[in-house]
Amino acid sequence: MIIASLVALSFFIGLFTRITAVVVALGACWHMLVVLPEAWPQTIAYVAISTALLLRGGGAASIDWILSRLSRFG
Repeated sequence: MIIASLVALSFFIGLFTRITAVVVALGACWHMLVVLPEAWPQTIAYVAISTALLLRGGGAASIDWILSRLSRFG
């Protein structure tokens, strides 16, 4: 419960988006392979969303992006 809340908060504020996306993808794969194998369509959707976030990041409104821009121009 606490981990799920931290993941949601991390996505909301855009902090460590790519790391959190990896955690979500691994959790979804674990759920698909071990917990409930017949729920693979929903799990594939979570993996797809995590892959998109992993490749593109949180976007221009995320704290990660703002901090990287400040460190480059600072």
